[in-house]
Amino acid sequence: MKEKYIRPNICIYLIGITWVIYALIFPLYRITDYIIAAAASIAVYFVSALLFGKKKIYVAQDTLELTDDEKLNETIKQANEYITKLKTAGMKLSDDKINAKIDNIIDSSIKIFSYVRENPSQRNEVRRFINYYLPTTLKLIETYTALEAQNIETENISQTMEKIDKMLDTIIEAFKNRLDSLYEDKAIDISTDISVMESVMKSEGLIKDDIKVEK
Repeated sequence: MKEKYIRPNICIYLIGITWVIYALIFPLYRITDYIIAAAASIAVYFVSALLFGKKKIYVAQDTLELTDDEKLNETIKQANEYITKLKTAGMKLSDDKINAKIDNIIDSSIKIFSYVRENPSQRNEVRRFINYYLPTTLKLIETYTALEAQNIETENISQTMEKIDKMLDTIIEAFKNRLDSLYEDKAIDISTDISVMESVMKSEGLIKDDIKVEK
């Protein structure tokens, strides 16, 4: 998820209200009347924008932002390319269940590469994702899309689509497990920091010996 700031809807509503009030008080006969009404509505918008400010919302990331690290950017660009292709393939499907699975895969992929973006030293840990997992996942989804487009139910087509459907569940689980494993080292580091800090606090008499900090 990423932060996005938008103007509250009330700013837009006030523009409409301004036009209605102006039309009720002054006739809109001449071009100048419309110009004055437009100017008044613009003024109301800017005043309301200052009064109400911007609202922060969280939206799903479409792609990953690039960094100053050119080598890391190569990985990010490849990831973005596959994410875009996965979305494009999903847009061609009418099966909501498969679309939901594709969205799940995309979400996990973005989280995995977002972690790598913030931790460049882990770039090699996701090389197999770029070279194998994502392209193979894309191939499976594109195959499913092509079979669905045939609009014909045969044994071979049905079985292939069913296999791909089940494989997507496996991919979802594998991607989530990979994301979890990326955080394993960080979890170990944090536990070590907690243990050391706890020991220092005890040595200085800041906490009792029987108090344990949950790790």
